[in-house]
Amino acid sequence: MDAFLGTWTGSLESAENIDAFLEKTKIPPQFINAVKKRQYTTIASKQGDTYHVINKITSDPQSKEVVYEFQLGKEYEVTDHDGRKTKRVTTWENDKIQEIRTDDAGHQSFLTIEFLEGGHTATQTMTFDGVSTKLSLRKV
Repeated sequence: MDAFLGTWTGSLESAENIDAFLEKTKIPPQFINAVKKRQYTTIASKQGDTYHVINKITSDPQSKEVVYEFQLGKEYEVTDHDGRKTKRVTTWENDKIQEIRTDDAGHQSFLTIEFLEGGHTATQTMTFDGVSTKLSLRKV
């Protein structure tokens, strides 16, 4: 899991199948283009068994940072950039981050981050209700 530590950047603009994914997640149509243009920075650190994460939408200076902490295998709650709360459980399996997210209505989504050779790139796959999107992350 140490591969996750550091600063990562990514953009939804180049994500595979992003339109179908956003439509499935019930994002209002008037916001889809803005969401697709988002660029993110994630900063991850660790102290003891606790991971500290800061997510920023760098393409929108007005957006609040999402800051949270977690321990592997334990449930925690996160309020996303759009104000939606999810309960999450993050694990490290087969050299990948696996995360299950459950919203207030009980809908689950899944996130996987697979770190590629050299440790400077990763592939993030998000799945909701059978529809997936995949994007590349770069360590800076």
